[in-house]
Amino acid sequence: MRRTSWAKFSLLLTGAILLLPLQGFAATQISVLPFTISQPGSYVVSQNLTSSGDGISVQASNVAIDLNGFTLSGSGSGNGVVVTSGSNIQISNGTITGFTSGVEVSEWNNNVRVASVNAIGNSLWGIHLFGTNNQVKGCTVTGSSYIGIRVGSGSRVEDNNLFNNGHGIIATDGNTTIAGNTVTSSLYNGITNGVACLVKNNTVTYSASYGIATNAGSLYDGNVTYGNLVNITGCSNCSFGLNAQN
Repeated sequence: MRRTSWAKFSLLLTGAILLLPLQGFAATQISVLPFTISQPGSYVVSQNLTSSGDGISVQASNVAIDLNGFTLSGSGSGNGVVVTSGSNIQISNGTITGFTSGVEVSEWNNNVRVASVNAIGNSLWGIHLFGTNNQVKGCTVTGSSYIGIRVGSGSRVEDNNLFNNGHGIIATDGNTTIAGNTVTSSLYNGITNGVACLVKNNTVTYSASYGIATNAGSLYDGNVTYGNLVNITGCSNCSFGLNAQN
């Protein structure tokens, strides 16, 4: 085990970022897969790891997983990191590849943050967060045949790069912020959002269907769309700022 002086979560709570300092805790090393987390605390991956099923399974709240720049590799099945119970969870700083889903969070698990994760070549989903008030920030997602990033209501999807996925970003449960993302070459839609969302400062290009599929009560501002079959769909009950379309 290795001691760290501190670690902290940046987590969502009722639409805000909650900072949870974890000072003086030992970071438990993850050196083999599969690995189950059943206690709160900080966990750090110590080397590149492979798994034939699920990689890391989280069954506790108040957990920080630092991939530490390493790669979790699957054999085409299971989930790289799966959260089956718990909330206030952070997954950060590494690569997850070769699973069915890179990160999978069940629908009753909230306040999960995925940051600086490369979800590469996971067969169906890159980052799939069913719960509410979650965040995906600064991630790269490519090669997922169904959805690159999916989140539930009250979530934030910010500053991510997505390319060559089925759908790029889906946030159909509404009340979500989708901002600063680059979404390229989606097989279907680039961004699909639910009601009452903020969709701002995204660049969406070369989607085979809709660049941005709009929904009622949402605000669209500062987006750049070009090369999509339809850049931005019409919406009679939406608000539009300045969006560039070519």
